[in-house]
Amino acid sequence: GAAVPQTIAEKRALLLANRIALWDVLASCDITGSADGSIRRPVPNDIAALLAKAPIRGVFCNGQAAFALYRRWCRPQTGVPAVALPSTSPANARWTPAMLAEAWRPLLTSVTDTGTE
Repeated sequence: GAAVPQTIAEKRALLLANRIALWDVLASCDITGSADGSIRRPVPNDIAALLAKAPIRGVFCNGQAAFALYRRWCRPQTGVPAVALPSTSPANARWTPAMLAEAWRPLLTSVTDTGTE
């Protein structure tokens, strides 16, 4: 229901206001352009340390590549399963904004669910 943020500051404010942590699966890698299939020498971020310090209620991956990388490099350390969501990359042109909004609804549910009835 919020206005679409236009600047980095607005995007950051939206994430913070909705208690969403944004974290890359990889700290670094060799990659050609933005082609996920070209990722070589991945170095995972220490997401386990983040999960140990913050009350994270869910892990959601932006696309299948992030999901596969999380499953391979992070899940063994965290023990926390992730949910794969369709990529919001412009390269994923077959998904309309409305389709993406519906597919990403589990994130909204996670953020707004207080655990009470």
